[in-house]
Amino acid sequence: YDGKYYQLPLPADRGTGLGKSLHLINHPVRERIPITIAALGPKNVELTAEIAEGWQPVFYLPEKADDVWGDALRAGAAKRDPSLGPLDVMVSASLAIGDDVDDRLAWAKPQLALYIGGMGARGQNFYHKLATRYGYGEVADHIQDLFLA
Repeated sequence: YDGKYYQLPLPADRGTGLGKSLHLINHPVRERIPITIAALGPKNVELTAEIAEGWQPVFYLPEKADDVWGDALRAGAAKRDPSLGPLDVMVSASLAIGDDVDDRLAWAKPQLALYIGGMGARGQNFYHKLATRYGYGEVADHIQDLFLA
């Protein structure tokens, strides 16, 4: 590679002269490296459904997912190359085992508050917008007010 700032291997006059270019010694297990995108907004979710192998939505709520992301997923899927196969949806969920539900909820609330209330600015917080699209706008506003105070 002979770029503006980097040259590989390093020219002999800029080092010890002992450097050698690296070569793969292992062969890839597949022709294409799968792409997974953590998208939230409708346009980004649509693009993800069109071009990526996987999608990682945060704060995924199955019973409201179609209302929030369904149109974007369908629009992206309509333009999707069939060779990509179906979109792999990877969601995560917090798991806390114990008898005291209030204690377990107290464990999860600070992270939700940070994202919904503190990530971004008022009026431009993707997680707040997601909570609002889920139908929790008033609660999201209250969390944001408290967080920013």
